Amino acid sequence: MKKKLAIILSAILTLSLIAGCNPSAPTDEGQQEETNTGSTNETQEENVPEEDEIVELDVWHIWPDTTRGDGKILEDFARIYEDANPNVKINLDASEVNSYKDKLKVIFSGDDIPDVYFTYGAGFSKPFVDSGKVLEISQYLDPEATDRLLGGIESNFIYDDGLYGLPVKLWAGVMYVNREIFEQEGLEYPKTWDELLSVVDQFREKGYQPMTLGGKDAWHTAMYHDILSVREVTVEGIDKAMMGEKPFNDPEFLETATKFYKLVEHDAFNDGFIAQGAQEAQAEFLMGKIPMYFNGSWLTGDIQADENQVKDKIDVIAFPITDEANGNTEFTGGAVDGYSVSALTEYPEIAVDFMQKLSEYQSVESYKVGDGISVWKSDVATDDLNPVLVQIAELLETSTGYTLAWDTRLTGSDIDTFLTSLQDLQAGLKTPEEYVNFLEENLELEQ
Repeated sequence: MKKKLAIILSAILTLSLIAGCNPSAPTDEGQQEETNTGSTNETQEENVPEEDEIVELDVWHIWPDTTRGDGKILEDFARIYEDANPNVKINLDASEVNSYKDKLKVIFSGDDIPDVYFTYGAGFSKPFVDSGKVLEISQYLDPEATDRLLGGIESNFIYDDGLYGLPVKLWAGVMYVNREIFEQEGLEYPKTWDELLSVVDQFREKGYQPMTLGGKDAWHTAMYHDILSVREVTVEGIDKAMMGEKPFNDPEFLETATKFYKLVEHDAFNDGFIAQGAQEAQAEFLMGKIPMYFNGSWLTGDIQADENQVKDKIDVIAFPITDEANGNTEFTGGAVDGYSVSALTEYPEIAVDFMQKLSEYQSVESYKVGDGISVWKSDVATDDLNPVLVQIAELLETSTGYTLAWDTRLTGSDIDTFLTSLQDLQAGLKTPEEYVNFLEENLELEQ
């Protein structure tokens, strides 16, 4: 199995979307030799603390639950780092993901930005970088440590040849299926669009809510929309659209919207899904009540948690292909979750040191508990890995391409334009034709 996963990860590496991990204990290290990365930002003036001075770093993130998963990992690492660096105090501040995104946008309108903060790369962070308030970190990084990062994995945090953050994990979107329910009802896992609709109809006849979706949280709806766009438009087509080289109201995007709304019309989703949030809808799946759920690989930790009734009952499959002729096996996903440092931090060297070591530590520990695929090189034995995550790694061997979620590829106001119009589509307030025409007319595609 170790050899097999090595082959899988090697294949992912060729797409610059790769996995692995290697924990690093924090150490007191001097400032690294400065390197010129081509960034247009001026070098941050270094403020070296006195020997007995206490340095406080404010660190923001999206995992309020400190009893498990990434929330516990961050709490543990903060104490590890403080023990290794007695003059440093880490102040953690966590918010739920949706309110956190809004919180970041508000805070960047002023100057009271935390020293280190969780963020998403690509289009999401571009306005922050453009504001001049994100630190270009190359000159502060330990080159020996960053050699352990998998090649090209930091690409979503590079802007104008400068490096403005480090990724923590790779994610991929997969269909989680409840093996116990499928076997109990004598149904096969769907491989095509027609089979998916058939399974949806049969589960409804048997009294099940076939798939779960928290439509109140637009990003959750976008998970289903984005994979349908991969199936209909392909990764290459989406890339062209994001660059303004393909209209958003062409027949392939219209078919994406049409198929998404067809799922709504077939009652594929949980009852009342439009008014439910992502966590509420997900809880129904984790309680073993719903047969299918499309979401990211970060879910595997919750799936295997002792308190959830789906533990050891879940398989993963690719979202069914929509055209049997093309056999599209591309995925949504990428290494876009990570950390950045404020350009206004009083102690940039210490902040970057903490951020770099947190990224590596969290990456491996999160990988072990199944909350994501690590982006650091590793020799972690597969026996230590979440079995559902191993299934995902095996599934990714079939992939021919990846694309990031639309709400991280798009930039600025385009994100809200996309998400609000998608919610209008799911609620029947826009037809598929009106939806794609609205995108074509209103997305500005800021580059």
